[in-house]
Amino acid sequence: MVVAKRRFDRVPDIAQRRDQRPDARTGPGIMMTLSSKRRTQILQAVIPAYLVLCVIFGGSSIVGPLANGFLQLLAIPLLYVALTVRMNTPLTASGRQMTLFVLLVLLLFAIQLIPLPASLWTRLPGRETFVEGYRLLGIPLPSASISLMPNRTLAALLWLLPSFAVLFGMLRWGAFNTRTLILSLGAVACTSVLLGAVQLAGGDQSPAYLYEQNSTGVATGFFTNPNHFGTLMLMVIPMLAALLADEFDRRGNRKQASATVVVVIAMIVLLLVGIVITRSLAAIGLAIPVAAASIFIIHWRKRRMPIWIAPAVGAVVLAVLATIAMQPSNNDLTSSGARTDQLSRYTKYVTTLRAIGDFMPVGTGMGTTPFVYHLYENPTTIIRTHASHTHSDPLEIVLDGGIAVLILTGLFLIGWGWRAMMIWRAPEADGFARAATIASAAAMAHSLVDYPLRTAAVGAVFMATLALMAGARERSAASRQHKRDAVRHLAV
Repeated sequence: MVVAKRRFDRVPDIAQRRDQRPDARTGPGIMMTLSSKRRTQILQAVIPAYLVLCVIFGGSSIVGPLANGFLQLLAIPLLYVALTVRMNTPLTASGRQMTLFVLLVLLLFAIQLIPLPASLWTRLPGRETFVEGYRLLGIPLPSASISLMPNRTLAALLWLLPSFAVLFGMLRWGAFNTRTLILSLGAVACTSVLLGAVQLAGGDQSPAYLYEQNSTGVATGFFTNPNHFGTLMLMVIPMLAALLADEFDRRGNRKQASATVVVVIAMIVLLLVGIVITRSLAAIGLAIPVAAASIFIIHWRKRRMPIWIAPAVGAVVLAVLATIAMQPSNNDLTSSGARTDQLSRYTKYVTTLRAIGDFMPVGTGMGTTPFVYHLYENPTTIIRTHASHTHSDPLEIVLDGGIAVLILTGLFLIGWGWRAMMIWRAPEADGFARAATIASAAAMAHSLVDYPLRTAAVGAVFMATLALMAGARERSAASRQHKRDAVRHLAV
């Protein structure tokens, strides 16, 4: 009896030592729990912190090469870890589709950089001027790639590194927490609004403007262009609305206010004010459907969205864009003076369309549009200010990539539309995924008449929304930690 009692008394000690020993099946033991949680917290902050850096340093698509180079260098280790991390669960179907799309984009870049013999590249459309130039100079025709400027194409590929780092960091690595990510974006966007208010107060020569080549007299925040700043705020507003809806669900009573609810509402109001002070017609116009769709996230947060909502919001977006395009004042597309203005959108669009016709179906090479565009300008009307972009991303990338870009864009839009419909019609609503559809749609709509996605700031946030649409939340560090805690609790 004594021996049996002693053995019985030792059972708790053995169980305690077993809990303290790491178990390969259930994860770290109790002794490792604190360090594991700390590692998880650090992991959750990686992508939100990088997105904040992208907004602060990536607000220009042209100037600020050192700031953008800094973001590209940081993207390299993030990409390496994200692509080499061992995944415990496979990617979702949407995640695999996004990965395949990125591979197709990289393939396009690679094809455009392959050296071709003179007998081949000289037969490509639009190359007659370059062949004649070699003939006049008496230089033998060299090997050349599809890209007219391979260095610009390589630079365009490097420019995509921050966006790819965010996408794969969320899809494969799961280095984020959704609430932290959204609060971080909201905080940096609101800080940018406050900076914009200081810029307005200081006048055209305000030292608060961060770049030498900066739009003055309007709020630009961390950006060089008020339109791109407006796009960022349009994308953050629905994300904050999703966070607000999530907070209502957590508290169980919409009327029962909390500190988070008050802060989020204040952020949304400040961002709406920020859109106004940018004086961007497109951003102000798109704020109407974005705000309406954000309200839908809160109102229908627990049930399936009615099928008529999507076409109704789409009709509003088209009506807003048409109204902006047809507005007679402050319009450089359809106003009477647009046809004679060398830098108007009308002139840029007409010139770009002419170049597209000459270089179809292979294009000029990714990132080469600014160089090619100048070949089509009228020498008698050239002024000191030059056009850096065509102010329409669809036109610019079609000139860069030709028919291949048209095909890739069509595939992307089909996949995006199908996934958006599935998200909004799902029986169990995911407010964050719904917000991501609104944010990405706002960025794409604004890209029709501008180029916000060419900034590292908006491009990285855009990729974050695509990752949320592709189910990245299921792979986030927080989700994995929650599952490990549940397994450990059941084991105990």
